[in-house]
Amino acid sequence: MAENAIIIANGFVFCCDPTNQVGRFHLFVQDGRIQEIGGTLTALTTLHPSAAVVDAAGKLIVPGFVNAHYHTHSFLLHELTDGKPFSSWKTSRPLRDLAQLLIEPGNAGQLETIVRAEQLAHLKSGTTCVGEFPPSVDAAGLDLLFSVADAIGVRTVVMLQNWEQIVHAREDKDTHRKFLVSVGKEEDYTVYSFENFVRSAKELGCPVVVHAGELREDVELVRKNFTKSLCTLLKDFGALQPSTLLVHMNHAANEDVENLMEIGAAVALCTASAGRKQTGYPFLRALADHPARLCLGTDWGSVDMFTEMRFLLSLPKLFAAMPAISPVDVVRMATIEGAAALGLGEDIGSIEVGKCADLSFYSLDDIRIKPPRDGWTADECAELIVGSLSSQDVADVMVEGRFLLRNRQTLALSEQDIIADFRKLRERVLPQEGLQAVATSSVLRPKTYAFATGERTLNRESEDFVEGFVVVKKTPGELVGTTKNAPPPEPPAPPIIPRLGVQPELSKTVKKVFGEDEDF
Repeated sequence: MAENAIIIANGFVFCCDPTNQVGRFHLFVQDGRIQEIGGTLTALTTLHPSAAVVDAAGKLIVPGFVNAHYHTHSFLLHELTDGKPFSSWKTSRPLRDLAQLLIEPGNAGQLETIVRAEQLAHLKSGTTCVGEFPPSVDAAGLDLLFSVADAIGVRTVVMLQNWEQIVHAREDKDTHRKFLVSVGKEEDYTVYSFENFVRSAKELGCPVVVHAGELREDVELVRKNFTKSLCTLLKDFGALQPSTLLVHMNHAANEDVENLMEIGAAVALCTASAGRKQTGYPFLRALADHPARLCLGTDWGSVDMFTEMRFLLSLPKLFAAMPAISPVDVVRMATIEGAAALGLGEDIGSIEVGKCADLSFYSLDDIRIKPPRDGWTADECAELIVGSLSSQDVADVMVEGRFLLRNRQTLALSEQDIIADFRKLRERVLPQEGLQAVATSSVLRPKTYAFATGERTLNRESEDFVEGFVVVKKTPGELVGTTKNAPPPEPPAPPIIPRLGVQPELSKTVKKVFGEDEDF
């Protein structure tokens, strides 16, 4: 339940409302929603004598960040992909096998550990709402994700990945749960699938999400199979609507952007992730001539929205023909635009009367932070947010009028227990020596990639993720790294699937080709 009445006094507030109002305001919150902005503290305490007063002097108050796109299980799996181009991921057996194990019903406890750690990390980074792109779990796994989110307190919008999830969402009686329906991957597009996904989204009363255009070959495959551009195809099948959220779209063509402008659909940019995955930025160049609705997501591994905002602002300085985006617009992409893209714009994303009090408080105590002054413009305040603040400055976080984080400490759950459980899981299932070998190899033999165009200069695809090393079985449960030039072990060990607790026998119907899985 939300706290009944709170007066938040003396904070410097960046509202992200239609006028980008900024200033030193008092906020009155009741029943989880903002009832008044401004006025004098004396007047507010007189009108609401029973309200608790929270002194926010020395703090900047911003709407909680909305991370519009994040792969849930990447909080663990990203250590297997860091430094590897995205096009090579499907050749990795360790990644494929671990991703499959995480969706097995017998490993729900391990998935819960990951979700708890990931949700805590979002909260500590000032994020109050996440568009979760979960693995292809069953109905019970979907309930688990929501139960953890409810316990942590971060708002969660789930992007449904398979028919079992869609059916479960249709039967779900909890009206507070929010969903988007994914239309699948480009390689799986059919007339039948489009018709059914779009109809299901309409029946659920939720938007369609299109995770597409991340690699050049993705959009080329669509054009080959349907003789149409991606957005033209989506439009023809009714999947491109004003409420549609398109994720990535790195390699969308001018025709695609024109369709986006015509329909008014939103795009979740994940530019820092695209840099790490080496997937390219042609779509951003197209935005210079064809602006579109944009929001932000961290996508894979990282939960830090500050990194995403700063990376996006830096691109015009690094690559030619990149459109310059103002700090104000970038902050709005991380707040109100993300909320609107997830279908929550009427409730969150800005500090306005009638909206939920989803707020992040940033400490301005650090000597390196220039404190805001009365009379500052929205531009000056946005430059402070993007240029000087970080997730380390998050002091308090409130969702629907209830503090989840206070003085950098979680209130409802034991942060120490969550961290300890995740570290135990990480040490148990990840090849630690192999990960260290990757880091060492990267230092000794650096490579340069032309990721601005999405094309690699060298082929790094391999069966293992340890560059320069062969991962072999030494003893049950132990993975070790040996140099590439060392003699092979005798006899060669068979591939080993990392174990998560008790491993059930895989069904013969489980797909064995990574590109056909529904987890990414």
